[in-house]
Amino acid sequence: MNTRNFMIPLSGLTTVLALSACTLPQDAGTDTSTSMAQPQQIPLPQYYGLYAVDQGTLVRIGGSAGLELQNWASQQDLGPNTEFLVYSRDLATANEPLDSALVLERVAKVQDVRAVDGTVIPTPDTWAAPNLPGYEIPLQFEPVSDHSDMIIAAPVAPLTPGLYSLKLRGADSWNSRFGVAWSSVSPQQYASEYCVEQLPAGFQPCSATRESFAVRALRSAVTNNGGAPALVIEGELVNTSTVSEILPALSTSLLDDQNQVVQVLPAMTLPEQSLEPGGVYDFRINVTNPAPGAARVRVSPTA
Repeated sequence: MNTRNFMIPLSGLTTVLALSACTLPQDAGTDTSTSMAQPQQIPLPQYYGLYAVDQGTLVRIGGSAGLELQNWASQQDLGPNTEFLVYSRDLATANEPLDSALVLERVAKVQDVRAVDGTVIPTPDTWAAPNLPGYEIPLQFEPVSDHSDMIIAAPVAPLTPGLYSLKLRGADSWNSRFGVAWSSVSPQQYASEYCVEQLPAGFQPCSATRESFAVRALRSAVTNNGGAPALVIEGELVNTSTVSEILPALSTSLLDDQNQVVQVLPAMTLPEQSLEPGGVYDFRINVTNPAPGAARVRVSPTA
């Protein structure tokens, strides 16, 4: 039987990661490479809520968890450099760190739900912010002068096209959904790349694979990239069918010693070329700053 999800240990990776530097939340605002919106340059909101600041325009964001299903083509089409303004009474009184109270996360397609007894329940119309490593977007914060109940939050890097969730936790608990460059996104491709399964213990990346391909000779090496820890993953993708097949995308996850996912990498798109029966395609995946605790790799050809 061909191996569909291939996992190997990463020798020495945990030790290297323990020594790697990380950016603390309280230091995020000192990054001068990102120019945050100036509150005096935008109109301040009159009502409590979550707002996007897109090219100097203030836009209220909201919507239910199912909004994108009903209005895929008409989602708010925000730009990649969008920042956010939060107006909540909690900000003036809460002691919770901002990076815990306000969470920006990419939304994923829920392929199915697995019950405790192992029963699989298909969920064709469900999307969720899965709270998985690799889905949360780091934010940096800036106060609004003379408004202790307002804060501006900016992603540390431009947002890539897709669907996002912005959550505020606390007495004012809000969960908004919005799209970034949404009109340029293919629903099928996005759902394939950002796909999760819901287990009793939480979400995990989809395990669906292309049955006509197998990953073999998977190997990894811990290295250094400009002073930062890096991981190089190499292997062979084999066409195990009896007909020519177009190369699939590759889904890669890093797991800890307990086989729990600690990082999900964006799907790797391979060249649009056919592979003959028995043909082999050599691939290479580079990971800079792999997640702390990573000990194994899982690579799967995705449907």
